Amino acid sequence: MYQTSFFFRRGFVPALLAVALFTVSLCPVPAAAQGTTLNMSPLLNTAMQQVQRVYLAPANMQLSATASQAPDLVASFLGLVLHRQKVALPNHPRAFQAFNGLVKEAETFLSQLAAAHNYRNPSNGQAMPADYLLFRFYKALNGEDNAWFMQNRGMNPATVNMPFFIPEQTGGSTSVKRYGPAVPDGQLSPYPGKPVSPTGTRSGQAIPSGQLSPLPGKPAPQTGSNTPSPDVEDF
Repeated sequence: MYQTSFFFRRGFVPALLAVALFTVSLCPVPAAAQGTTLNMSPLLNTAMQQVQRVYLAPANMQLSATASQAPDLVASFLGLVLHRQKVALPNHPRAFQAFNGLVKEAETFLSQLAAAHNYRNPSNGQAMPADYLLFRFYKALNGEDNAWFMQNRGMNPATVNMPFFIPEQTGGSTSVKRYGPAVPDGQLSPYPGKPVSPTGTRSGQAIPSGQLSPLPGKPAPQTGSNTPSPDVEDF
């Protein structure tokens, strides 16, 4: 399903603009080409740090470069990180409100990211409306990419070693819902004209099990061996 990403191609189209996402300072993020600013709350920034640590760093990739060259990958990986948090939500009922707020912020952020790229995927020049990035995000968030990752990466996004970072507040819920629009039976994407390959199939190079990148010399360590961030509860 990742056939549109530069990550699985021997070459990629040079970035059309620099979209700096991974900022420890939590400052607003400029998208200079559009004259707009992409903002991240501390909570969304924490989620982005997990994208970098779990999914990009093992392949020697940086979040800012990936956002510039393959924003659809950022959408998918952000969804995977939030999926891992969602799996643990029943054990943290007071975190539901903050989690739902984070999902909404991620939706806004990805819509802004699509706009910053003029709604074009820089990896292939194809149309990239906000709905497409959101589709990639929801698919990962709802666990619909897990089988693909288990088969092709040798890792399960639902059990990957990651701290639980959603703050707990007053009130709570124990109901875990599906996010995003419903997809009709037999239709892979709610975005017309933008089919996505079924789980387990894609175009491009084959990726050995347990390896994040098909690039030579860039094997990924087992994700479960990553050391979690200090002072944050593990799953």
